[in-house]
Amino acid sequence: MTQSNNPARNCNMTDFEIIFDPGDTKRPDLNAVGITISGIEGGVVPLERTSCTTWKYDGAIELPEINNRLTITVQSGDGRSLGHFCLDEVRLEELTTENHSGVQQDFVTETDGPRLTVSFKIHAIPTNDKAVRDGNVDDQFIDGDFTSLDILGNSLLHRFKSTKDLVDVSEAISAHQKAVDLTPEGHAKLACRLKNLGDSIMARFLETGDLPDMSAAMSAHEKAVHLTPDGHADMPTRLKSLGESLRRRYERKGDLTDIMEAISAHRRAVYLTSAGHPDEAALLDSLGNSLFRRFEHTGEVTDVVDALSAQQKAIDLTPQGHIDLPRRLHSLGNLFLGRFEQSGELEDVLESISAYQKAVDLTPEGHEDMASWLNSLGSAFLSRFEHTGDSGHIMEAISAHQQAVNLTPEGHTEMATQWDSLGNSFLRRFQHTGDLADISEAVSAHQKAVDITPEGHVDMAGWLNNLGCSLSSRFDHTEDLADISAAIIAHQKAVDLTPEGHAKLPSSLSNLGTSFLGRFDSTGDLADLSCAITMQQRAVDLTPENHAEMASHLDNLGTSYLCRFEQTGDVDDLSKAISAHQKGVELTPNDHEDMSRCLHNLGSSFMRRFECTGDLADIDEAISAQQKAVELTSENHTDVLYYLSGLGTSFSCRFEHTGDPEDITRAISVQQKAVNLTPAGRADMPAYLDSLGTSYSCLFEHTGDLADIAKAISAHQEAVDLTTKGHADMADWLNNLGLALLARFEATGDLDDISQALLSHQGAVELTPEGHANLPGRLNNLGASFLSRFLRTGDLADISEAVSVQQKAVDITPGAHADMAGRLNTLGTLIMNRFIRTGDLADALEATSAQQKSVDLTPEGHAEMPRRLNSLGSSLLCRFDCTGDFADISRAKSVCQKAVDSTPQGHPDMPTWLTNLGSSFSYLFKHKGDLADISKAISCHQKAVQLIPEGRAYMPAHLENLGNSFVSRFERTGDLADISEAISALQKAVNLTPEGHAGMPRLLNSFGDSFLRRFERTGELTFRHAAMSNYRLAANYSSGPSAIRFIAAKKWARLSQEYDPSTLLEAYNTAIDLISQVAGLEQTIQRRQINLLSISDLSVAAAAAALSLGRPDKALEWLEQGRCLVWKQLNDLRTPLDDLRTRSPTLAEHFSKVSKALEYSGSRTGFFGSIRIDASMREKTSLQEDAHTHIRLAQEWEQLLAEIRGIADFEDFLRPCPTSRIMQHLPTEGPVILVNVHQDRCDALALLHGSDAPLHIPLENFTFKHADVLRDRLRSYLSSHGIRMRETSHRGMRYAVSSTGESVIHEVLGALWMCVIKPILDSLALSSSDSDPCRIWWCATGPLAFLPIHAAGNYSTGINKPGMSLSDFAIPSYTPTVTALTERVKRARMIDVEKLTGLLMICQPNTPGLSSIPATTDEIAMIERLLNKDRNRFLCLEGSAATVNQVIAGVASYSCVHFACHAVQDLLKPLRSGFHLHDGKLELSEILQQQLPNADLAFLSACQTSTGDEQLSEEAVHLAAGMLAAGYQGVVATMWSIKDRYGPTIAEDFYDHILTNVALEGGQGLESRGAAYALHYAMTRVRNKLGVSESSLLIWVPYVHFGL
Repeated sequence: MTQSNNPARNCNMTDFEIIFDPGDTKRPDLNAVGITISGIEGGVVPLERTSCTTWKYDGAIELPEINNRLTITVQSGDGRSLGHFCLDEVRLEELTTENHSGVQQDFVTETDGPRLTVSFKIHAIPTNDKAVRDGNVDDQFIDGDFTSLDILGNSLLHRFKSTKDLVDVSEAISAHQKAVDLTPEGHAKLACRLKNLGDSIMARFLETGDLPDMSAAMSAHEKAVHLTPDGHADMPTRLKSLGESLRRRYERKGDLTDIMEAISAHRRAVYLTSAGHPDEAALLDSLGNSLFRRFEHTGEVTDVVDALSAQQKAIDLTPQGHIDLPRRLHSLGNLFLGRFEQSGELEDVLESISAYQKAVDLTPEGHEDMASWLNSLGSAFLSRFEHTGDSGHIMEAISAHQQAVNLTPEGHTEMATQWDSLGNSFLRRFQHTGDLADISEAVSAHQKAVDITPEGHVDMAGWLNNLGCSLSSRFDHTEDLADISAAIIAHQKAVDLTPEGHAKLPSSLSNLGTSFLGRFDSTGDLADLSCAITMQQRAVDLTPENHAEMASHLDNLGTSYLCRFEQTGDVDDLSKAISAHQKGVELTPNDHEDMSRCLHNLGSSFMRRFECTGDLADIDEAISAQQKAVELTSENHTDVLYYLSGLGTSFSCRFEHTGDPEDITRAISVQQKAVNLTPAGRADMPAYLDSLGTSYSCLFEHTGDLADIAKAISAHQEAVDLTTKGHADMADWLNNLGLALLARFEATGDLDDISQALLSHQGAVELTPEGHANLPGRLNNLGASFLSRFLRTGDLADISEAVSVQQKAVDITPGAHADMAGRLNTLGTLIMNRFIRTGDLADALEATSAQQKSVDLTPEGHAEMPRRLNSLGSSLLCRFDCTGDFADISRAKSVCQKAVDSTPQGHPDMPTWLTNLGSSFSYLFKHKGDLADISKAISCHQKAVQLIPEGRAYMPAHLENLGNSFVSRFERTGDLADISEAISALQKAVNLTPEGHAGMPRLLNSFGDSFLRRFERTGELTFRHAAMSNYRLAANYSSGPSAIRFIAAKKWARLSQEYDPSTLLEAYNTAIDLISQVAGLEQTIQRRQINLLSISDLSVAAAAAALSLGRPDKALEWLEQGRCLVWKQLNDLRTPLDDLRTRSPTLAEHFSKVSKALEYSGSRTGFFGSIRIDASMREKTSLQEDAHTHIRLAQEWEQLLAEIRGIADFEDFLRPCPTSRIMQHLPTEGPVILVNVHQDRCDALALLHGSDAPLHIPLENFTFKHADVLRDRLRSYLSSHGIRMRETSHRGMRYAVSSTGESVIHEVLGALWMCVIKPILDSLALSSSDSDPCRIWWCATGPLAFLPIHAAGNYSTGINKPGMSLSDFAIPSYTPTVTALTERVKRARMIDVEKLTGLLMICQPNTPGLSSIPATTDEIAMIERLLNKDRNRFLCLEGSAATVNQVIAGVASYSCVHFACHAVQDLLKPLRSGFHLHDGKLELSEILQQQLPNADLAFLSACQTSTGDEQLSEEAVHLAAGMLAAGYQGVVATMWSIKDRYGPTIAEDFYDHILTNVALEGGQGLESRGAAYALHYAMTRVRNKLGVSESSLLIWVPYVHFGL
């Protein structure tokens, strides 16, 4: 209200409105912001824009006393005058004395300015308004009708609506009350004044929620209607006010009678209003609002239809630009949104959004209602999101709610509402995405709503309730007990603030109960569960029978009873749960939106009772209810995902009981549908994936199809990957992932699976707090995993750990808990397995005692009884083996028989029980040798097979067991009928196994073995052909473990070589192709090398076969493809991508990044099987994450590789090289000799630059046995004489003498010369040359790879005769593979010499814990002196400066490196081979992880740096090959220990030769291209100086050169 300096006020101006008539012109939009009135100071009276052509001021403008005239001017936003009009004394006097309904007047505007018209009302005010407010005014002064009091009340009420100042509304009520009190009974205006009084009191009630105000308002409105005669023009408006009051009381108390009476009043008001009356739209609007409230209570569709009709008519009657049009559109949006919430029809929410959006668009910026409209628009977008799951809609909801908050001024009464709505949107997005930032925003917004709401405010309970919901949701994600405790406090306060009888009290109680239930789920505190049930029961008791929320409260109550049943096993609780859920369904109309949820939960209760009793009627009821839930829910509805997943779980459960394959097919189908319908990023996606994975696991248990368990693991793994760290469900997902991995391990025996299973189960246990209700079950599963690994590895620590965790699981399980029997059974199984290992009779007694208790706790007829009887029988058999007490064996047979007898006919587990019974007979057979027992065992297996329905996926496994039992009897009796039966059973197993089944290769292998045994017994060729055929099929099968297929390929190749050479090349080609799969990139290098232990020599056998068939080209290809696989894979990961970058830069960059990451992952030395049991969870989780990342990288790498090969000219990218390509990049300086040593034959392949094919040189005088003897002789000599570490200058050496009188060294080198080297040199027609010898590279296989080929010669006379050693003919070097050399030839052409960056030297004369090697100091000093001559760049790290980190940093900075220290070859873990430095060992794995683009030369002046691992003879597992793999062009290394005193001299000669030749060529620094010549020079000088005695040979022979 604008005030003047003159205290006298004569009149008020109200209902002020300006109308702009643009006419036909296209004028720019006006920006009227306010008016100024002459004589009134205090600025501009603000105007509110109500349409594009109208502005108004809602309050009363108190005009000053007029001495002459008033000028009223309209101001624009930039301060200009848009027009004015004047009121003089005479005109004002007329207006204050006339009974007028309003004045219209034109503005005076500028020439050609806008046409403006103003309308307003003038009301006289007594000069002393305080007297009016106090009621101290006589009738004469106020015209005898007290109109001024009424006007004053209305003015104050207007001002209150703008300011929300309770003083204003209280004074308004006071004025209206005095007007009423001073108006005599029967006065014509008493009804009007009562109506105004009621309106003012209701306005205060809406602000404060004070119930006495609501009663007083109701009373005033009722009296007003009662005093209004029928037919009076104001009756409709007074009925409208009465209806509004009744609706408000309904909203507060929930009494349906109030809303019924409100609707009646509104209908009567509309009926009494003639068509076209100005008030018709407002009356229809009120009627629509009341009908909608009744619809919310009853769900009666006709109410919302009538409401929509009324509201739409109200809008149709409201002209464009009318101030009330946005509000009525807003009400229309409310109606559509309300109907959508019941019907779920997307069209309704779209109409709602449309109406809200129009309301927003029609409301000018700055309007006080804009925030409310935006808030409602946000709520509609939120509903649309909940229906569609489209993340764009939740973004729009948050945006609208955020705008509403931003537009609401601090202190505004609606601010709390806006914050609350914003919190709801953030909460919903969190539930979709799981992003903790969103739930934090939600909690913060809801907390702000609470904080800014004054104590006692009517909405405080609602805000607290929503705050509690947000805190509960955050707790569900983090399991932070502080959150759920705070949620309970908030919900409890909401309950306490809600008076008895309030309509919202039951909902508040239900939410409080849900929070108690949430805390119980975490802590297992039964007191919380009891509180939950108490609150929810009270909510049910306080809810009227026909109330719309009754079904929801019953549903929540049923869930709590079900939860208590899960804890106590009290079937009374289960019955109450089902009863509550059933009643909830019965009370819910078929078309109600909650019907689906109620049906689904009813189904869950029935399913739980089925799990307890095994009564199929219950699971049928469960599926029926859950199917109805799905059918009633639109696919676009977000809840359909949950219902589909639950229905799938029930189908899966029934499948486990009945074995009906249609059920598991349906389970997977609906759960896959749930996953497919779930948008990426939704928070509940992990839950649906987990359920899908569980169904696949269930299917696998019945089919044994590894593809099924792979899908299960994939689904569970994805659930884990999509779940953020710290999420409350992570423990569940890890637990289920562990179960799936455990199942696959038990099928395949892959230790990686059981290691990952243990990590998952340990993670689940460690994420579960002490006291959590799920901890015993997770401990139970962890124990099962430890048991499985124990059964695989025999590690006693595993079975001890298993017993420990299982004992804890039993200890913390309440005695009456339904799962106690199962956990006792598992504990007995674990302890019995420990007994089998240790023989401790106490364990046998404890195991049988636990399992007997398990049986005793299991009610007769319980579905798990046969399983527990079977376990008890197994333990009794074991105890019998220890004690010899035949009472045990009798009891065992009895309980196993009872397991069979107590299993109903047709039960899917019957074949298993029969198999176990058969095992008991087999057990007796093994102990007594009675053929009758093995015959009974066969009988049980036969019955098991007969009971399995046709088409059952696990039939082949049972047939295989039957076949094996026949084989066992055949081996005992030799009866051909048994082997015939075995073959018949296996044939059926093969025929019944579906194409693509992962178990087929194993089955074909077994089938082939049975034919082979028959052939070996009878000699019939048909059986040999059948064996070969099955091995061939197994090897070439499209799926299944590559290791099994590889074994089949080897068997096929062996039989082909012996009997049918026509398929020999095909067999070996298949086997060679499988090697890279057996040791794939998804494994660590260490794991690959372990996997290659038994197969690394296959390529040698294949090459020998190819050479025998005259195919040297194929021999070369196979040797390259099958040898040094790990180094080849590393080279593939580092392959240059220059050509690819020119064609597809993005793809090249992606491939490069993945290759680098994959290389890093593969270089890890840890793998799951090596994890310490006492390792921290952080270490275990880290390793698990690394392993998963590694697998994903390998898959991505393969996908990228396929993409690259799809590009023209890149079809052969990283494929094994054919001979033609290998021959293209040979070095020009000399031949490459590949020597193949195999038991069947020995050959050399000479690869010459310029040739198209290798030259085959048979080594007719050399055999594998000869090579093996030479290797053993040399190894024994070196081992027995301590030549394993670098020798000190003071340590002597003893030398062995051969039986011929020669030293062992002379014998070995001489034999190599005569049998290997000389025949090759002769074939190549090489002649000795002192001046310009050629280069020659050696690539040896088998035992020859460990012999010093480079030093071969006849030194037996002790004189170095020319032409009698290899060094007289060529400068020798080695290469692990031909490809490793040709790649360096190609790379050498691209090396920029200017990027070579000097020499890093590492000197360790006194390594802690190792012998002293003082000459290393002299060695480094000599090298430094040479480098300083020409100021070459170098760095020396000596003694304590030579730490692992310093050396790694130096290796990256220098292109050449010289190690003068101790080194070690770790045969068990080759990647842990390395160099001993001051603070530890620099392992090969760490060097491999470095990216060294400029690496050039490495001199390894240490012992054993090229020794290798004899078990991996074809993998070149030594430091020299590792340095080549790390990127060095050339490496100088040693085959065994070196003499310390000669190290400095050799190093000096080596570096002097390189530096001198580089200088002669005009260069500077070190380059690897002269390394072989330099080493040859240094060795020649030592040999010339010391001769060729054995002691001399031991000094220089160990030095070798690798690379270019």
